Amino acid sequence: MNKKTLLILALIVVVLAAIIGGMRWRKGREGGSGNANNMSKAFRSIDSLQVGEIEIKKGESAVTLVQQEGVWRIDGRQADADMVQEALDALRTSGYEGPISRNPDNFERLGVGSQGMLVSLHIHDTRFALSVGNNGPTYRSSYVKLEDNNEVYLANVNLSLVFPLLADSWRNRTIMDIDPAALATITYRTQGATIKTYRKDGEEWTVNTGASTVPADDAEMQTLFDAVHPLKAKGFIDSDKDQAIFMQEATKGTIISFKGVSEADLGEVTFIKKQNEWWVRAKGNDEIFTLSDAAAKSLAIP
Repeated sequence: MNKKTLLILALIVVVLAAIIGGMRWRKGREGGSGNANNMSKAFRSIDSLQVGEIEIKKGESAVTLVQQEGVWRIDGRQADADMVQEALDALRTSGYEGPISRNPDNFERLGVGSQGMLVSLHIHDTRFALSVGNNGPTYRSSYVKLEDNNEVYLANVNLSLVFPLLADSWRNRTIMDIDPAALATITYRTQGATIKTYRKDGEEWTVNTGASTVPADDAEMQTLFDAVHPLKAKGFIDSDKDQAIFMQEATKGTIISFKGVSEADLGEVTFIKKQNEWWVRAKGNDEIFTLSDAAAKSLAIP
């Protein structure tokens, strides 16, 4: 066998080795992708309506959301249902790449070990738990691992932001949400006296302040409409002492009433001024909220 033939055979061996190696690499990639797809399928199978409890823990800190008769609550207070749904949807719709690692020695480095955040979903008698670790290569990604499983995956969403570990972050901050299209009258009262009224006349709005009735400013009305659809709180008044103060001073505050056609009651909110913020309570809601000065100005409070 001459030298040329040997070179050709050697080249064939190299090419075949490369082909076989590539096939093995692709098979390994497909196996990893398959696992990730199986993980995605597991999350997508979750029916958010069947989730009765969400527990988030990290170290000594923990928060628990509980669904009671279709209403999500945290520490007995109403939680933001949209936020809960978005968090569950994030689990279901995120992409999971990997496994990135199967070695337990890498857990702490990736943040999915003892220092990781554990998110547990309770569906009837079944508990589904996920450890959320450090950010991935980008801030919008995160390392995740199913509990009692060594496979670590890379989620294409930062799940530590989706599942905050602060109870107040989950609470419902919607003071009211009124569709501007349904509005016909907006009345401002202080200590029983009407101080300003907006009325819809056809397609236009007027504003009455005492004996004066003039066309309302379009920009001001749009700002007002944007503010009430929805009106979001800055924070909460939870202490018994402060709640008692609000109840004592509410009669001296400003009340805004919203009515629709034929005087249909759409909502009523009481505001009292407290230094650089406002304390607010909507009729029919036990919560007392705080509101920023900027938000109050958007409501055109006199």
